[in-house]
Amino acid sequence: MTCLGPQPNRFRDYEGCDLASMVSRLDKDGVDLLCAFLKCNPDSRISSSDALEHQYFTSILPKEIKDLAHSDSIFSLPEIRLVREECSVNCRPISGR
Repeated sequence: MTCLGPQPNRFRDYEGCDLASMVSRLDKDGVDLLCAFLKCNPDSRISSSDALEHQYFTSILPKEIKDLAHSDSIFSLPEIRLVREECSVNCRPISGR
């Protein structure tokens, strides 16, 4: 769209809300990463490669995960495992599945 020149902002400004209260399962780093993804301006939005280097991922994932071949499963690492979570709000199986 740069060939069209500067465009007027047609969107109203809105005051932000407390995103952390809406995603209570995310820690401070997770909320920071989510906010970086939700920027309206693509030039301000975090890139996928920068996101993978974000503190949210680097603090919870083992360093060896970056050395895995594309064909290897992350579950081959002893630190990675699936854990069933208890559902707290209106969780019902979808019929037909």
